[in-house]
Amino acid sequence: MFDKAIGEEEPAIAIPDMPYYDSTRAEKYQAFVSAYSIDGFFNSLIEVAGIHGWFNSTMVPDFVPFNLTTDSVEILLPGITKTYGSGMPVDVRFNVTKLGNFQVSEANEEMSGTTTLTLEFWVEQAIGVSAMAADLRLNDVDFKFTAFVNNMDVSLNITKVNIDSVDVISDTIGRLSALTIKLELNNGFRLGLPLFNKILAKHQISIPSDILGLF
Repeated sequence: MFDKAIGEEEPAIAIPDMPYYDSTRAEKYQAFVSAYSIDGFFNSLIEVAGIHGWFNSTMVPDFVPFNLTTDSVEILLPGITKTYGSGMPVDVRFNVTKLGNFQVSEANEEMSGTTTLTLEFWVEQAIGVSAMAADLRLNDVDFKFTAFVNNMDVSLNITKVNIDSVDVISDTIGRLSALTIKLELNNGFRLGLPLFNKILAKHQISIPSDILGLF
């Protein structure tokens, strides 16, 4: 899939040999989707529309055992409480800059991919006044997930997240260690997967059961 804004770009993976019909399957109508086409779709989506947004400090679910404040972020960004004070609300802005390398394993029905994204941490100092404490780039984040289907609703379950490297683009705290942040994030993802999956379970993806009256 190629967008008009950037033009034709080949995904990094090779073009697969797609079957026209699988005689071992009973279905009369069959469709096959390759990682090549998925990579092309997401690459165009990021270039034209983007995948970005805010995670506000007030958006933390009730069952999460902490608030998104300078105190809870201190372990990731040491010195943020000293710079901005204790208990100050923190908002996080994310921007996905790369998403691809999708793979599917038939053996365990597990899917995987790689993404690169930036995270900006903004401290709310007063009503309408915020300051960016740190701007981080998470490079080549490998993730694995499974999809559970209930009727026409799909819920995702993350099984693994691992960050290859972290870049500290800018910060107002001083002396932030990219290696320490990477280790803390990887440990946080590993320990927090049950919590993340609980949040994902509350946000199911509904697939339409009727498409233009044809299917």
